[in-house]
Amino acid sequence: MNFSVLRGIIGCIIFWGALLFIKIEKVSNKRIKSIIALCATLLVFFIYCVPLESIFLKFDNLLEAFNYSFPKDKYIDYLETNSSALVLSDSPKNGFIVYDFYKSGSKWKYRYPFKYSKSTKYQNGILADKFTYGNEDLAIIVVYLPKNQENVIIKDDYNNMFYELSDEKYMVYYCKVTNYSQEYTIYVNDNSIKP
Repeated sequence: MNFSVLRGIIGCIIFWGALLFIKIEKVSNKRIKSIIALCATLLVFFIYCVPLESIFLKFDNLLEAFNYSFPKDKYIDYLETNSSALVLSDSPKNGFIVYDFYKSGSKWKYRYPFKYSKSTKYQNGILADKFTYGNEDLAIIVVYLPKNQENVIIKDDYNNMFYELSDEKYMVYYCKVTNYSQEYTIYVNDNSIKP
């Protein structure tokens, strides 16, 4: 069963229970009725909107955790450490985005607020997003180029493999960097950028 449906059922039970309580106890004071109804409504809203089950849910693998947490997003790739992972995905609302997951024992959980940092840089006609995890030397780099370029050669200092992503507006490439430093440079044809 989908947990949002379960949250809705619990919310309905609480709301109708509060209304039934007002009726059975014959609460006559309008102010008290209003306060009980308002509290029940706010509790229902809180239960339905805040995924409390994510506190308790743990998943056997990263893909299960991602698919549960973001069912509308398309999984692309991940960069994993011993205790955490950055997952690159294509979100219908946000475009290409990275999510943060961590291991609790041997199980995966979604981390919010995120522990990664994002920076964007535009230089020499190249737009690059850099997602780094904490103070570690891991990064996912997403590079956006104008659609009209032909024979694009994209590489970096560390000879990482760049993968092409499909996008309507841009030519998009990404790579996973496991030894990121401030001197890291990406080369696109004759231009360069330090994300």
